[in-house]
Amino acid sequence: MTKDRVFGQDTPFLHWLRTHPDLPAVGPLCGIVATDSDIVIHRYKIGLPDGIGTRDVQSLMDLEIKTRNGEPDDAQRDTLWKRHLFAGRKTLKRNGQVIWLVRWWGCFFLSLSGVCPECSTLRWGDFPKGSRRIRWRHIDQATLVRILRHDLHPHSLTPQPFRRHHKTGEITVTEVLPLGFTAEKPVIKRS
Repeated sequence: MTKDRVFGQDTPFLHWLRTHPDLPAVGPLCGIVATDSDIVIHRYKIGLPDGIGTRDVQSLMDLEIKTRNGEPDDAQRDTLWKRHLFAGRKTLKRNGQVIWLVRWWGCFFLSLSGVCPECSTLRWGDFPKGSRRIRWRHIDQATLVRILRHDLHPHSLTPQPFRRHHKTGEITVTEVLPLGFTAEKPVIKRS
């Protein structure tokens, strides 16, 4: 039997899972942690024009929401931290061209003093790089909206989470064509 739910009621499936004798929370050869995923935030339209062109970036994050000043218990925090280790980016290329980039930021936490953002004080939690502990910061509702829109970096809470991190520049190279002629060709150089 896995740990009982603290607040609210389980779905029928989670109730079955928590009460099934072959799915123990602690056992000599098997231990199961059942943590539901509250929400996945997916921003699927982020057209980012810059000096090189427009990039199609999609952005995702998992968000665990706790009400009444709740925080994840040790088992849930450990499970979500291990899942968070897989945060990163994935690109889809076709004919050598990047079609889109997906950035999954990982697992984050929102703790509300009440049950909704409008009537609560808010704390934003994340796993700082290399840490299993949750870092909590007080935020306001406007900041929460900017995080959920993916307008703020969910770790640093700073703007421009999708800026290019490598410098680029245009250089001209001389190219020898098949018939032996030479021509100058502009090339984008990325560091």
